[in-house]
Amino acid sequence: MTHIDLVDQTFRDGQQCLWGMRLRTGMVTPVARELDTAGYSAIDITGSSMFECVLRYSREDPWEGLDHWRRAMPRTEFRSGVGSNRIVKFGLSPDAILDLWVQTLVKHGMGSFWVYDCLYNLDQMKRLCDTIHAAGAKALGAIFYGISPVHTDEWFAQRVRQMASWPSVSAIYVEDAPGILTPERARTLIPAVREALRGKPLELHSHTTIGLSPLTYLEGADLGIAALHVACGPLANGSSLPSAQSVVANLAEYLGAGEVDNVDEIEPGEGAIVRRGLAKHAVYRREDGSLVERSAVCTHVGCIVHWNSFEKCWDCPCHGSQFAPEGNVLNAPAIRPLAKTDEAVDVETKRPAFHEAD
Repeated sequence: MTHIDLVDQTFRDGQQCLWGMRLRTGMVTPVARELDTAGYSAIDITGSSMFECVLRYSREDPWEGLDHWRRAMPRTEFRSGVGSNRIVKFGLSPDAILDLWVQTLVKHGMGSFWVYDCLYNLDQMKRLCDTIHAAGAKALGAIFYGISPVHTDEWFAQRVRQMASWPSVSAIYVEDAPGILTPERARTLIPAVREALRGKPLELHSHTTIGLSPLTYLEGADLGIAALHVACGPLANGSSLPSAQSVVANLAEYLGAGEVDNVDEIEPGEGAIVRRGLAKHAVYRREDGSLVERSAVCTHVGCIVHWNSFEKCWDCPCHGSQFAPEGNVLNAPAIRPLAKTDEAVDVETKRPAFHEAD
């Protein structure tokens, strides 16, 4: 992993999940410049259901609103989702209407679309991707993650392999709408999908409904995901996407350097974070000079702990868990000790095993 993009979902999926798509056009204006200059690779800004809600409930012209947002955010690529065979309603839409929809959105500044079909009508998906490409925008083929005896890694990979073969598709998009993709499943699913990509980038979109997606994002970053989907402020977390601020902080914690380069720098009675390959370890030097080394991954939700030199313990900055110098739990919400370092890396994957703590 050399570079990871972030795709912002604040104004589309964030408000769809948490505000019932009641975001009004003018609400975006005060923060538009900040998001436009933050460095996102794209801002997912709208969809046909949002057009319906803006018109029905806010009594605003959604096309005028989109133009206003484009003027307020001129730098960053705008993105929209589109079903392969419908817009606005759950019934089928004629191809001519779908084509006119995406072509008109492109004229109003849309730069990319993620194309989905929950029943994987691939012929229809390809037709719409070709239309989007011909209109001058990017098309991303989407797969929707789910759990069943049918939905194996190879089942998803077969569909990705076919989508990636279409010249009109620039990337593949994994949508985990229920937020149930675990780090463990990601370790098998993402490599299987990436092998089918034909060199095209892979994006990951996972909701924080049950709190797993921040950990899954860290695993995805290690497995070669090119872009992670996030949201900001009050429109992040819960049933929405992970907080952009937290994702960036977690990536910096996991992928950045340790606090010291060598354990010899640690004084007796003190601790520090040391990087060991892909993992970070919490190393404490006892008063007699001997070392205690544990995984630096908090056993609550996986943040990196820091040494508290005043209280002589390991603190988790995310939710306040505290651990004794040798790893035992002092304060909740964590209930398991820091993992021993020989247990902190999965034997098969050689990656941090966030679930290990005994």
